[in-house]
Amino acid sequence: MRINYLLGASLLVAMMPFISCGDDEENEPKSQDNEQTDGGSGADDNSSNFTDLSGKDSNGREYVDLGLPSGNLWAKYNVGATKPEEFGNYFAWGETSPKDTYKWGNYKYATLRSSGELDSLTKYNFGNYGYWGPKDKLSVLLPEDDAATANWGSEWRMPTDEDFKELVKYCPFDWIEVNGVRGMGFTGANGNAIFLPAAGYRDGSDIKSVGSYGNYWSSTLVEEREYLGSTMSTYDIAATWSRANRCVGNPVRAVRR
Repeated sequence: MRINYLLGASLLVAMMPFISCGDDEENEPKSQDNEQTDGGSGADDNSSNFTDLSGKDSNGREYVDLGLPSGNLWAKYNVGATKPEEFGNYFAWGETSPKDTYKWGNYKYATLRSSGELDSLTKYNFGNYGYWGPKDKLSVLLPEDDAATANWGSEWRMPTDEDFKELVKYCPFDWIEVNGVRGMGFTGANGNAIFLPAAGYRDGSDIKSVGSYGNYWSSTLVEEREYLGSTMSTYDIAATWSRANRCVGNPVRAVRR
């Protein structure tokens, strides 16, 4: 089934600004990037177009074959969801359970100074940005820290940066609506499609930018600034690469082969 998206959606080469953790804003590392841009208000309603299903895992979780060169099969919905338009759970990078508040003060792999500033990263640390902690030089999440693997089993994992780049390269995309929920639709060369809802992100105890912005974790660390995890960001005109403080809560879309 081929979805007829509007022409004109384009990949922005420039990186979207990173997202920080709310309660720690005064004490966290700063970026030179500008504030994020919210998406527009228009979207085509494609509610009937996301019924594609290539298979199910042993627990009934559905996936879609987009005909990608890697053979990756993308989950039909987010971890914690049961439908494409549901947001599912939000996770800090490297954590496997959702929580009520997302900040450095309760991040699993961080310790703070008495002043409240970030002091050390206790895992996934290259030592490139001056934080204390073991320099393990791990650049991709291990299975025990992968929210997709931990919640859905060993058949599943979070996408890497390369997985997201392949998705954008081979699958035309456009900003659309599915059952009243805005987000980005991707269509493979075989006509199958997936929908990533604009679930926003969790900042402190708030949920922000719902309906205008999607920020999906990859399993890849930003090595030169190890307090950041890499993301794919979607909004009304683009799907592009971004980054966020690891303590921020973002949704996860899983892949498998």
